[in-house]
Amino acid sequence: MERIENCSKRKWKSVGTVICAAHVFKDSGEVNVVLNVDDLINDIIRCPGRTTSSSVISYNPSYEAISDHKRRESLFDHIRRGSKSDIISIEKLISNDPRKFLVSPTNENSFLNKRNVSGKTPLYEASLNGYPEIIKLLMDFGANPLIKSQVDGNEMESCLDVACRWGNIKAVEVLLNFSKWKKKDISKARKLTSNPEIRLLLSNYNRRFSNYTVCC
Repeated sequence: MERIENCSKRKWKSVGTVICAAHVFKDSGEVNVVLNVDDLINDIIRCPGRTTSSSVISYNPSYEAISDHKRRESLFDHIRRGSKSDIISIEKLISNDPRKFLVSPTNENSFLNKRNVSGKTPLYEASLNGYPEIIKLLMDFGANPLIKSQVDGNEMESCLDVACRWGNIKAVEVLLNFSKWKKKDISKARKLTSNPEIRLLLSNYNRRFSNYTVCC
């Protein structure tokens, strides 16, 4: 018990040291507010005592975390715009992912599936905006359509759900043609749309892949 208390005291002492240091830096006038990620990277590189060797920087945890964030945000920006040039940029970002051989593309934490700060996956974003070419591209690279995204609070929604809800017919077609959905997924998606074309697509999917039949 005494060991646990001593350990806790040491941890709280460390926290206190960090807080005090933060106040000292703030009062010294040496603290800068950095709003641009590129500026933050440059500040890290110029940090006193830090070598500027590219081989060392590339393995620096802070530098890597910021670089990952920039790549992920860039991917989502291109998906939201959805132009032909953006599609080319998306393909380049995926192809140049430094961890593509370390993590399975279907893994929840891979570049293709990792959620952004809003809790959305790249495939969800493409489905929301109704870009069938981008959906197909992401799935060709291995993006997992079954990984759900956060919408309101703790509610989770699939890319098929959001495509149906927003009436993105072409997006629904691609998602149905290139992935396997359970009956409960199809049933939920049908409840989210009143579009007759989408409801017919969902009904036909059920007829093709199961004996479960729903009428339009």
